[in-house]
Amino acid sequence: MRQPASRMRPPLTPELAIPTSVISTVPASDNGRHLGVLLDSKDDCDVSFIVDGEAFSAHRAVLAARSPMFKELLGSMARSLRVAHYASEARPAARPCSARRFPSLEFKLDFSGTKNIPVGEAVYSNNFSAGGHVWRIASFQDYLSIYLELTSKSRHAVKAICDLFVMETDGSPSSSHADRFVQSYQNKPDGGRRGRYKWGNRQLAKRGDLESPRHVAADGRVTIMCVVIVVVRDGHGDPLAVPPSDIGAHLGRLLDYCAAEDDTSDVSFVVGGETFAAHRAVLAARSPVLKAQLFGPMADAKMPSITLHEIAPVTFKAMLRFVYTDSLPCADGGLVEDLLAVADRYALDRLKLWCARKIWDNVSVDTVAATLDCAETYNCPELKMKCVAFLVVNFKKAVLTDGFVRLAQKFPSILAELREKV
Repeated sequence: MRQPASRMRPPLTPELAIPTSVISTVPASDNGRHLGVLLDSKDDCDVSFIVDGEAFSAHRAVLAARSPMFKELLGSMARSLRVAHYASEARPAARPCSARRFPSLEFKLDFSGTKNIPVGEAVYSNNFSAGGHVWRIASFQDYLSIYLELTSKSRHAVKAICDLFVMETDGSPSSSHADRFVQSYQNKPDGGRRGRYKWGNRQLAKRGDLESPRHVAADGRVTIMCVVIVVVRDGHGDPLAVPPSDIGAHLGRLLDYCAAEDDTSDVSFVVGGETFAAHRAVLAARSPVLKAQLFGPMADAKMPSITLHEIAPVTFKAMLRFVYTDSLPCADGGLVEDLLAVADRYALDRLKLWCARKIWDNVSVDTVAATLDCAETYNCPELKMKCVAFLVVNFKKAVLTDGFVRLAQKFPSILAELREKV
């Protein structure tokens, strides 16, 4: 919403008139749409998944940003490995899924040390929380029998979706020792246990199938991953509303991880002596100019580090944050004009429109000529239209400013256009 003029501009003389219309509303975030187009186009994919013989191409950086399970899986795969295989049965197979709102437990079972425990006795994991309830994993040793158990009390049945899979020692999930099930649990506050409070797979794997270095680590432990999704309903039995998209937050953290040990970036930019790491897939999805630069026939497509000129580090950093998060930065006047230039350079239309609104909100008789200069230089027709309308109404005052003289010298066609309208 546009703020009152007294807060945004210098005091105006009574004779000065300002058009009341504003630049069009900045459209909603289109981050998800851009990534969807990238996925549908199958361009520039760097990993594929074979599921029951069908291939699905994807981008490592996006998967790692959206799901910690995929981040762990892809991080454990060699950079040269481009294909991961998954098998499925009649019911959905367990596949890595997002654990941001769906907590997961990594259960390291002492496989050799528990080999001879009595039949019917269990080894338990630590408790963990999911959906406001407390759970644990129970393992029985006749087979590798894994159960998810609700340990906290609940007055009502708790519906949960559980993914179980054995992790191989190279860090990848097993395609043959995996299961997914959906079950309602109940553990009554009075201690009664009518209904199920424990459910799982009696034969997730035979012990003999796991007694190999492929599954048993050097310390004798087998790692079992459990991901729990609790289906929450309100008092009327209706599902809770789906929260707003968090794709921008996920990609923002992916950008932040570029400085961490688990960095997944695959390209860097040197700007004014500073280095900025990034991900080719994300940049290509968001900007057609960067897509052509990073994946086209240009020499930059094969370079791990690209040097940019005629752009300040602070401007590039703000632009990069926008590309990943689609959030609009807090910026002063000088930075906004620089961002308008870089938005035009990389065809970031939403960022360009936001910059145009910020510049227009601060227009005055002294700045309108410089603002029109920006609009014409960086191909912003909406801002140009507003400035022209402003000049037509306030021509006698604006024509006396130094900025108008420079505008007339640089863009004589605009002067001709104004003469027709005044």
